[in-house]
Formats: sequence, structure tokens, C-alpha cells
Amino acid sequence: MSQQMPLFDAVESELRKEEGMARAASPERRKRLLKWAKAVALEIASEKGRVSALDVAKWFDEKENINLSVILGNGMGSLFRGTGLVWSGRMEKNTRDVSHSRLVMVWEYPQ
Repeated sequence: MSQQMPLFDAVESELRKEEGMARAASPERRKRLLKWAKAVALEIASEKGRVSALDVAKWFDEKENINLSVILGNGMGSLFRGTGLVWSGRMEKNTRDVSHSRLVMVWEYPQ
């Protein structure tokens, strides 16, 4: 007696996808992700002496396969708030195609 494989249910699949996306985008998960991103920013700053939002987004993309700016959205604007890092006075061009070379602030530990 052979077991029959379940057939693909497109409606069920779409529902599960939407539920998963809603859970991933919940405010609580975004808060945890922002806290993690701040920790990564501090780690990068201690290693390189400076950090930008691009560095943090690149880390998440390469190490965790997470598109940080899509998930956090406007929350990226508070990435460096409360970290103790200060603006270095320098800016760098955003290298992402969708950002049209907008300038991004570079942060560092206070001197």
C-alpha cells in the first residue's frame, strides 16, 4: 500500500505565506530586529572605527539573508539613536540602486 502525497493547495499556501509575513512584520518583531541591528552597528563601529546604515544593512543581507530596510522601513531612521555613537560629519553615497546615490550619515564613537 503506497502513501499518497498531498496535493499542492495554492489557496492554503497563500494564506500561510500572508500569515507568516504578518508575523514577521509585527511591531514586536521589528523592535527586536531594531535592537539586534543596533548591536550589529556597535560591533561594526568597534571593528572599523565607523559605521553607516549601509554597513548594517549589508551585514544583515550577507549573514542573515534579511533585507533590513524593507522590514524596518522608517525604523531605520532610529538605528543609531541611543547607541552612544555620534555623527562623524561625513556622508557616503548609498550604493543600492533603488536609493539613487542618496547620502548616508557615517557614525563613530565619540572622541
